[in-house]
Amino acid sequence: RALSTDEPTTILVDGEEDLVALPAIVAAPEGASVVYGQPDEGMVHVNVTDDHRTEMRDLLERFEGDTERFWKLLGSDTDT
Repeated sequence: RALSTDEPTTILVDGEEDLVALPAIVAAPEGASVVYGQPDEGMVHVNVTDDHRTEMRDLLERFEGDTERFWKLLGSDTDT
């Protein structure tokens, strides 16, 4: 829902919040901004590109677990 609005949206995560940027970048459209906190560094701003999405998909594919279900829930096809 956050990505389907034209208004800026904040997603609050309790837990491994530093990991939420990965699927956010994969799901965000070209040119979207994803901002997240980097421990001991500060804020990181990513202007989403196809290269960013490919890099995050590759990284997420290395995670253990049911990645097929993850991609289905995210609504993203790993071949795009």
